[in-house]
Amino acid sequence: MINLSKEDTRAETAGELAALPIIKSHAVETPGAELPSANNRIDQDSALRLAAETAGEFAQVEIAISYRQQLLSLSADDEENRIELVRLLAANNKSDDAIQNLAAIIGDRTATRKLRWQAVWLAPEIVGTKPERWTMLRERVRALATADNEMALAVEAQMLAATGQPDEGAKGVAGPAINDPNPHLLSLRALLEKKAAATRIH
Repeated sequence: MINLSKEDTRAETAGELAALPIIKSHAVETPGAELPSANNRIDQDSALRLAAETAGEFAQVEIAISYRQQLLSLSADDEENRIELVRLLAANNKSDDAIQNLAAIIGDRTATRKLRWQAVWLAPEIVGTKPERWTMLRERVRALATADNEMALAVEAQMLAATGQPDEGAKGVAGPAINDPNPHLLSLRALLEKKAAATRIH
């Protein structure tokens, strides 16, 4: 399907498919019908997305990563693909690559706020509890978005919570959440306060 979606491999692939016995037995002999029309061609982005999802479902993580990376090169603004690529890299124990991609999303000021916050919420799952990995994420985000206080603050708060200091993380976002009461900061503050309360009980 991927090869059918590409101009340079479409004709050859269509010919190979047409030559398969199971296809030949059902073929209609119509001259010029072997290639899909312009209106009936497979969209390459859709083909890559479907191939990545299918590979992922069958635990073929390396293959799924390859398709996701190809899709990223073709459609850099595909938000779902960017997040799924991070998840796959982490699942394949490519932690540094996953963190770099996560930082690229969080630090991307051209991306939607929704996507960037989705990456912030995903960070604890991807980064875990190792301080050095959180430091890597924080420094990369700072380098990419030097004047973006909201994202830097969110990553710092998540780092504090993940390394056993949810109280400090909650305190860090308390002021900004009041001064700029957007739902993302308010949700983060509430989550960290809940974690801090649970820590105090235990």
